[in-house]
Amino acid sequence: MGKTALLVLSAVLLLGLVGAALTFAAAGAKNEPAEPTAAEREFIMDVLRKIQPGTMDLEAAEAALVAAGKDILPALRAVVAQPDRLVGDDELTSNVIKPPTGGTVIDMTPRPQRVENLRRHRLSVLNAAVSRLSWDVDPAKAVEQWTARIKDAQGQAIKLFRRPSPVTDESLAKALPDRMFYSLLIPQYPVARMLPEPLSANNLFAIDRKGEVIHITTKESLEEFFRRHMSAVRDEPAARAAAAAWLRLTQDLANDGMFQFDISAESLKVEKAEGGGLRASGRAEVKPAGGNSGAIAAALSFDATGKLLKVDQQVNLKAGIRPICQATKLLDADPVVRKMAEQDLLVMGLAVEDYLREQRAQAAPALQAAIDRIWQRILQRESDLGPGG
Repeated sequence: MGKTALLVLSAVLLLGLVGAALTFAAAGAKNEPAEPTAAEREFIMDVLRKIQPGTMDLEAAEAALVAAGKDILPALRAVVAQPDRLVGDDELTSNVIKPPTGGTVIDMTPRPQRVENLRRHRLSVLNAAVSRLSWDVDPAKAVEQWTARIKDAQGQAIKLFRRPSPVTDESLAKALPDRMFYSLLIPQYPVARMLPEPLSANNLFAIDRKGEVIHITTKESLEEFFRRHMSAVRDEPAARAAAAAWLRLTQDLANDGMFQFDISAESLKVEKAEGGGLRASGRAEVKPAGGNSGAIAAALSFDATGKLLKVDQQVNLKAGIRPICQATKLLDADPVVRKMAEQDLLVMGLAVEDYLREQRAQAAPALQAAIDRIWQRILQRESDLGPGG
């Protein structure tokens, strides 16, 4: 073969490689989320803007996005891919919050942190909506069907004290993208409930894309679930997401319904482990309300392939005031007893909503009115105190 022929052949091969590269690049571009139309983005952001400090109805926002149907799914994915645009520059410029219950709250948190918190809440709603729309099953209905099979002592379908609620967090979408989670906490106040197996006071449900439900009630069963279903953890971002996901879920296995937790980004640490793996740790701190204190600390160890080896966890929770009989004492003849009952309920705050609702359902009209009055005082007090009050 002559020199000229070799040059021609080289040019042909080079053009072929360039053409193939362009073809693959175009194919890759097609897999990228398409930019939403102006109308789609306006609709999505209008829903997300309703998620504000003091009005965090995440379930309602998720339901509004899901109600738009599968046609909006590409637009949702595109918005998820641009998390920095979820909070506008004109938002959170004031630290004055006006909850729907009335009054005002002064949020002393620095604006960058408030923006990050709001972005995280909005992103969790988007991820949940994307999962629900891209699946062929309704995860909430799958959980309802699972619990409907449980019978009480008389052989009747068990009547739940409350509906399972979705557990959403950005870390769950990263570490366990093929699962959605629901939590069912059975109230233990004023008296503990006798529950038929396999239910416990603390229940987590993991639902996959086929509608299969996995019931989790212990640290050991949660660890086994992570080991079997979590994406491989081979880098620091994945390890950080795994630790945050664990802390978000494990708190629902330790909560009596009266604790509130906060997982700060600063608490999440990742370090190299022996054998080339990683060790991710973090803390879920109890918000100091109603006399509650403590934290849940966890460390997840992974081998060099990204497989979970073990989870070390320490739960140190100190319960504050708990609802026992305070609602029934709101009309007590002794003014001291009435005052003590009112004070306890005010200190416990919003966490007593389920307890008061249950007590009101079985109370006489006069006591119902007293319960309504104390609930309004709780709402007003929460507004006056503000975050951390």
